[in-house]
Amino acid sequence: MLDVHSLRRFKDDLHALDADNQPAYDTPYTFIEPNFGKSFLAPQKWFGGRKLGGPTYKSGSSQHPEDDPSGGEGLIKYVYETIRNSPIWETSLLIILYDEHGGFYDSVKPGCAVTPEPDDAQTVPHVNPRGFGFDQYGVRVPAVVVSPLIPKGTVDHTEYCHASVPKTLESWLDMPALTARDAAAHGVGQLLSLDAPRDDADCPRQLPDPAKFEMKGQPKTTLADSEIKNLKLPALGNVIGFLYFLLKHEFEKLGCGEEAEQKVKKKLSEISDHGQASDLAKEAFKEIEEASRSKQ
Repeated sequence: MLDVHSLRRFKDDLHALDADNQPAYDTPYTFIEPNFGKSFLAPQKWFGGRKLGGPTYKSGSSQHPEDDPSGGEGLIKYVYETIRNSPIWETSLLIILYDEHGGFYDSVKPGCAVTPEPDDAQTVPHVNPRGFGFDQYGVRVPAVVVSPLIPKGTVDHTEYCHASVPKTLESWLDMPALTARDAAAHGVGQLLSLDAPRDDADCPRQLPDPAKFEMKGQPKTTLADSEIKNLKLPALGNVIGFLYFLLKHEFEKLGCGEEAEQKVKKKLSEISDHGQASDLAKEAFKEIEEASRSKQ
């Protein structure tokens, strides 16, 4: 069942009480997604008709490197304070987790990972045409685990991964593992080792307001549409990533396989400036819209 709601409901849900003055919130797990700001579908002037541009993540709360980090700090503050001042606080667990490392250097070499099963990703070509084994971890990402049942100042050196989240849920809710990866992962439940929740002195009811980022130096000069179209594409970055996203659609349309891969590579090699990237984006989204209308 699809159970998706705006974060505006979060506080009311957590503070609701039943007829016996007990917490009415009975959902064992909630996943909170940040606001990605002006991401993949952000309007950009130089894309004309469709006005489609690459991600900038500006004015969001996801803490992507392009954005002011205070938005994400504000989200963390709001979620923590909402839980901290609710009836469910004493039995709560908040996990603050990032999906990627943000492009920052890590001094620790990624280790080997347990391969998920079944190996659909390796046997279905259009899902994983290069046959990646998913047997290698990536760069580490930060994680913060918050609960009044965790001893103050705890720093845990256990090796966790993103599969530690479902592993924790499976342990608590008596659920079977989804794959071999989460079956082998360490859950975070062992961190909740206190018999009684910590008091107010250890767990503040309110966090400081985030420090707002201030731009220093001169603002960037705004370019005219014609100037932007003629700008050469960078070797890497968000626009290139978005092109790969669009060309994945092209690859699947051509039926995958080696021949399709060569055609897509050739098409990518012919795109050298923002104007050509814009044309590809408009063409791809026109096809997507037509395909969507045909299914209605």
